[in-house]
Amino acid sequence: MWAALLAELRALVEMEAQVPVPVWEELAVRASALVPAEMLALP
Repeated sequence: MWAALLAELRALVEMEAQVPVPVWEELAVRASALVPAEMLALP
């Protein structure tokens, strides 16, 4: 799972380097779809 998330991050960063787009918002959307909410919740 983390490998897929890191691959997404790398692809988005490379895309941002070529075309300035709000990739962090896109990353947040994709991450929320990949990572269970319990793992994102702070104690």
